[in-house]
Amino acid sequence: MNKTIFIEDITAGATGVEEIFSVKEIQKHTAKNGDPYFRVVLQDKTGTIQGKIWKDAIALTKAETLAVGDVIKIDFEASEYNGNLQMTIRRAEKTTEYDAGDLMKVSEKDLEAMYAKLLEFLESLKDADIKRVVLTMAKDPELSKRLKTAIAGELVHHDYIGGLLEHTLEMMSIAETILRLYPRANRSIVMGGIFLHDLGKIEELGMDNTTFFRTLPGYLIGHITLGMQLLQRFIPPAFPQEKKLALEHIILSHHRELEFGAVVKPATLEAIIVSMCDLSSSVVRQFQKELDEGKSDESGFGGYHKYMKNRIYHKEIIEQETETEPVDS
Repeated sequence: MNKTIFIEDITAGATGVEEIFSVKEIQKHTAKNGDPYFRVVLQDKTGTIQGKIWKDAIALTKAETLAVGDVIKIDFEASEYNGNLQMTIRRAEKTTEYDAGDLMKVSEKDLEAMYAKLLEFLESLKDADIKRVVLTMAKDPELSKRLKTAIAGELVHHDYIGGLLEHTLEMMSIAETILRLYPRANRSIVMGGIFLHDLGKIEELGMDNTTFFRTLPGYLIGHITLGMQLLQRFIPPAFPQEKKLALEHIILSHHRELEFGAVVKPATLEAIIVSMCDLSSSVVRQFQKELDEGKSDESGFGGYHKYMKNRIYHKEIIEQETETEPVDS
């Protein structure tokens, strides 16, 4: 069955009949008047959209049977509420007839080309001990297969196939500039640490049909500890203890603040560089995601961004090569 409308094209007032989406989130709630309803988040390759299944549609949608990862064809009406677009879902039916390429976001960059660039960065490391370990990990058949398709996050940033690779390469590119400004930092530790910092996400996050989800180890242990375990699997017994501690410290501290999930705060020059590169890549990507997928009002501002705790301004100032002519008063 062909999909005829994508989330990026939906506007207030739009309607759809038997349009295909995948279920990213679904939760049952109770309205103030006591009526049950379901809040859902639907997705396709262009983004996500909030949806509601009200009491009178619960039977027609079989909402009680819907689960994350289901692909459904729905009848809907789109409207705007508090500045955000949402769907009212009138009817829904599970389907197995769909093109997965219509429903999953994939990096705009070629996955194999990004993987090759990663290997190029790691091959350039001067420290032989660190270089050997990270290349062994990056070239491991099972690990590399998962790395190429892994996401960097479920919702916040780089939340698409190839997102983890793209996030890692962005950080390495940012780090190159910082390292030129701060040559005292050990480049091999910085680059090796960037490769390792989020590697645990290949164990923390999984993929089911057309939906990404948090695995049981992801819930119970988290990507920081899972990343430490991955490093322990590959690091040789004779690996220098000082270098091992430096890499482990980067994994444990890259969230920077304890309240943000860091096990310890960055205490080395290399660790703070990795943490700042991580912050830059993730925050700028969130702004870019809002500009790509969000909607702005007449003033140019999007809706409230719950992660940035702000409204993001959408209007862009175009660079022009010629000077603006002065206006006569």
